[in-house]
Amino acid sequence: MNGTNVTGSGTIWSGVNVRPGDILQIGDFQTVITDVTDTAHLVIPPWGGGAQAGAAYTIWQVSPQRFAGAQAMADVSTAVGAWNSLGYFVFVDPALSAPDPSIGEENQYAFQPTTRKYWLKTGGVWVFQGQPGIGDVLAANHLTDVTLTASGGVARSAAAMILDVGNIKNYGAVGDGVADDTAAFQAAIAALPGGGRIFVPRGFHRITASLTLHSGLTFYGESCISRVFGLPTGTETPSHIFIDSDNLPLFVNVSGVSMESVNFTDISFSARLTPTTTPRGTATGFLFEGSAPSDIKNLTFNRCQFSNFGGYAIRAYDPTAPSANPDWNVCPATLTDCTFLYNTIGISFETDNADFWQLNGTAFFGNVYGIVCTRSGILVLNQCFGGGGIMVITGGSGTQIRDSITFIGCQYEQGTAMLQVADNMATQRTYFPIKMISCIVESPILLSASCHFISEGCRYVNNIEVTASGVLIDSYSDSFLPTTHINLVAGSSVRNYVTHGTDYPVGIRGPITDGKCIRTASAPPSGGTVAYVAGDITYNSSPTTGSPSGWVCTASGTPGTWDMLGQIGFRVHGGSPVGTVTPNFLGEELLDNTTAKWWKSIDVGITNWVALN
Repeated sequence: MNGTNVTGSGTIWSGVNVRPGDILQIGDFQTVITDVTDTAHLVIPPWGGGAQAGAAYTIWQVSPQRFAGAQAMADVSTAVGAWNSLGYFVFVDPALSAPDPSIGEENQYAFQPTTRKYWLKTGGVWVFQGQPGIGDVLAANHLTDVTLTASGGVARSAAAMILDVGNIKNYGAVGDGVADDTAAFQAAIAALPGGGRIFVPRGFHRITASLTLHSGLTFYGESCISRVFGLPTGTETPSHIFIDSDNLPLFVNVSGVSMESVNFTDISFSARLTPTTTPRGTATGFLFEGSAPSDIKNLTFNRCQFSNFGGYAIRAYDPTAPSANPDWNVCPATLTDCTFLYNTIGISFETDNADFWQLNGTAFFGNVYGIVCTRSGILVLNQCFGGGGIMVITGGSGTQIRDSITFIGCQYEQGTAMLQVADNMATQRTYFPIKMISCIVESPILLSASCHFISEGCRYVNNIEVTASGVLIDSYSDSFLPTTHINLVAGSSVRNYVTHGTDYPVGIRGPITDGKCIRTASAPPSGGTVAYVAGDITYNSSPTTGSPSGWVCTASGTPGTWDMLGQIGFRVHGGSPVGTVTPNFLGEELLDNTTAKWWKSIDVGITNWVALN
């Protein structure tokens, strides 16, 4: 060291271990280092301790440069204030499943970057807050760890929320009309064992095997804005599901297992990719099959379309009916604003109890039969039928009492018979009631089985044809019966008929009754199980001179007591009738025109005649 310079030998004086402002001490003398020239040279003020060589030294690191400046201190103060007001994270080691409970302050958050998990220290305990990551792409197997909380609600996993509404595309559905979407639908259904919502987006979903339904499922598609009778009229693609098979049903239930609360909305069902005017094979849309006690309840179809099913669009079938005991219930069910197009049969009821089916605003076009009701009653509201109408098959034999079918506010356009009642039942006093209220009927009505046909406020422009006995047509004063004829057969009648002047001429071939039951037959009722009441009349359907005009029930019963109404004219015989003429009935009167003598039968034997004069 000499004067104002210090030279080190083999020494490294860097900006870390020596800085301007530090103090150099050799022996008892000290001086301030004013500069560090390089790692081997220092600059000091004039040294008063004499020349030094190879001397031991000490550097006191007291330079102001070793302390933060004013701005740095201000920045630190700001950061500390922010931490105190907003808090700061405790970072969780990847090897840990939760933060160290010994660290952290109340209301402080902990974060694990490797998993995106968050915790909040509450009451001295770290409480897991979930894995929010909005905007981030997450693997599907992480969804059970992601929790979301609705305002005022509770935290639930994202997976649970997604499964609340299962989009079939989440399960691999394509919807291009070519790819087989069967497995996707099956997976979506299986993912909701307790029921839930399945979304069917726009597209043509091809199905090659029957899909099995269970309770609580709701299928809904995307509604088309432009619609006429439920049919898309614009360029919108519907949510279309079709069974690519000539004979399979599209949807089925599990026979022997009860099912309820199954709903479909804004979906088109078909046996073809593109609906045509030709039904396909024996394919069926919905086959509900079973027996008591495994009932089906609360079926709902809203704004759905059914087309080209060569079997049935919807079939409710109990193989044990009509002798099922107890009845298998497939009710209640509601169809609203649905359309049935070019099916062999739109809806078939083949169970003893589907009484609470309601059809509201549903249209049937081009079906062979819109509705076939084998054994049950339904309520039909505000329907439009074009082409095939309704067939009611009473089924079985002997006395049967069935629930009514009621049509309210329906329109039946020109086509095959609007209403056919088929498979004649035994003649009976209790009729199968069919009610038509405020309907417009442009198609014929064919009644080929015992029934009570009731008309209120309807307008008909075609024949009512009756081809079976036991039919009673009830036409109230505000109904306009056909402008041609009501054709009756023996045992059928019209009741409460009121004409409407010359504007509505009607020809009725058969008895018109009001009040008691009036029928026709070749003999008074005898035996059987039909109950009659006093005042009922049976007219002779095979009248001849001298025969009774009919019979009247004088005492109610099964079949009750019947007396002759009166004789049609009288027979004339040349000579005594005794031994030569068989009486038509007890009490017949006959004239011997050779002697002008009157004879009366006292029995129905050939010798049972007595002279009256």
